[in-house]
Amino acid sequence: MKLNVWRNAARFVGFACGMLVAASVACAKSDTRTRDSQQSASTPPSTVTPEASTVTPQGYGAIHIGASAVQLADAVGSKIPPSHSPDERACRYVMLAALPSGMRVMLVNDSVARIDITAAGPRTADGIGIGDTEARLVSTYGARASVRPNKYMGPVGHDVVVNAPTDSTHRLIFETDGRKVVRFRAGRQPAVDLVEGCG
Repeated sequence: MKLNVWRNAARFVGFACGMLVAASVACAKSDTRTRDSQQSASTPPSTVTPEASTVTPQGYGAIHIGASAVQLADAVGSKIPPSHSPDERACRYVMLAALPSGMRVMLVNDSVARIDITAAGPRTADGIGIGDTEARLVSTYGARASVRPNKYMGPVGHDVVVNAPTDSTHRLIFETDGRKVVRFRAGRQPAVDLVEGCG
C-alpha cells in the first residue's frame, strides 16, 4: 500500500516538473519573439549612409543620377522641397540633411542630373577627394583623365574630366587650383558640364 502511494507521488512530482519546464520554455520563446518584434519596429528604413558611400559618375550611395525627385526622397528619407516656378523646376539645387556638408544635388525637371561636392569628406570609389593633389588625381585615372584649363582659375587651375568606364554620358569633373582638388562634381551630360551649375 505504502509502495503504491510513493509511486503515485513520484508520478505526480514528475508530471508537475514536466509542466513547469514546458511553461518555462514557452515563456522564453514568447519573450524572444517580443524582443525581436520590438527591435524590428524600432529599426528605421535603410537610407544613405555617408560613411559607406562613394561618389561615382552614376551617383552617391543610394542616390542615382537619373532618379526622380520622389526616388531621391526615398533614398535620403526626407521630403524634397518643391519647385516654385517653371525656371526653378527646369534646374535647381537641393541641400539635404542626410547628405554630407557641402554636397548639393542638382535636379533638372525634377530628375537627379548632377551631384556637387564643395567640402572635404566624400571621396570617389577610387579614393580621390578634395585636398588630393592634381598629380595623384591624374595618376589614379590614367588615360581616362583629360586635363583642360578651368574657366575661372585657368590657365593655372584645371578641370580634370574623367569619363565613366562604361559610357561617355556620365562623368566626374574635378576642379583644381593647379596643385590640389578644390571641388568636384558627378553626373550626366550636359548638366555635369555646366560651369555655373543652374546659373
